[in-house]
Amino acid sequence: MNTLAPTINAGYLRSAMFDISFIGLIPALGILAGVISHIEANYFYILLILDLWILGYHHVISTYTRLAFDRDAFEHQKFLIFYLPFLVISSVGVIAWALGPIALATIYLHWQWYHYTRQSEGISKAYSIKSGTDASRQTHFDRVVFYLVPVACFLDMASNGQQLFLGMRVWVIPISQGFTFWIMAITFLVFFAWLAQKIILLIEKKISVSYFSYLMSHYTIYYIAYAYVDNINYGWIIINIWHNAQYIAFVWLFNTNKYGKLEDIKNPFLFLARPNNAIIYFLACLACSTVIYITIGELLDGFPIYMPIVVYMTINFHHYIVDSQIWKLRKRPLLQTLKLSA
Repeated sequence: MNTLAPTINAGYLRSAMFDISFIGLIPALGILAGVISHIEANYFYILLILDLWILGYHHVISTYTRLAFDRDAFEHQKFLIFYLPFLVISSVGVIAWALGPIALATIYLHWQWYHYTRQSEGISKAYSIKSGTDASRQTHFDRVVFYLVPVACFLDMASNGQQLFLGMRVWVIPISQGFTFWIMAITFLVFFAWLAQKIILLIEKKISVSYFSYLMSHYTIYYIAYAYVDNINYGWIIINIWHNAQYIAFVWLFNTNKYGKLEDIKNPFLFLARPNNAIIYFLACLACSTVIYITIGELLDGFPIYMPIVVYMTINFHHYIVDSQIWKLRKRPLLQTLKLSA
């Protein structure tokens, strides 16, 4: 009997319930928001507020549970917590002064796309490792396709020429729809060649169902959000919900793996990381993010419009930089915490 079969067929990051929700329910939630926005435009603003409050602000604050949930983590990340924000806000302020808010909005739109793709790539690597076979290791071709589809879809979005993103003017890549048609055509050919290869490996049980399913969810969400949906805002809310909810769930997975069984009277907050306290954990993070962002909003009330833009962009850009440093899967302690390595 092949003892590896259950692992190859499943390849869960945590459990069937967690992974089915992570791979299927989260992107479905984003797509549903896009569908509702398309049917009734006025609902978009309601969904935007709910997304920012429940997921967006929450997912930024979740970063700090990764940085400072215990004393050791806090000591190792002091630069990212205390000093990096000053470097970021100085840079953001200079850009706003020199080029105006349109430059910040443009950087935000493009950097956010890259940030989302990098996060998704890291998660796909976690699933590939969980498959536990040589055939599941990501090849150069896998990585090319992984980025090619998001690039092509993003260019397709840019070719629509929309210059107003969430009420902010942005500079878009000057590219014609005729040119992006050929880019998309080539991308589809390369993608289907990759897909045929992966289906064969899946049938031969050389990659896990979870790994294959996650990759398909990645390509589906990028195609729908950036290429299929014409309205830049409706497409954005689809991928933003997907990213935010995905990040919150992944940080919870990390915390519950690392701290879920620890008892520390000096850090009573560790009880939040216990698996059976997941709802309390999410509500605590939501309450914390709500208080923080309401306070920021009150402090910025009455300032010229460029000041809130600088502050919120600083928070977002700081989050992007921090994430690029703390989620490197080549670091053995991270692999061990995520149960990707012995």
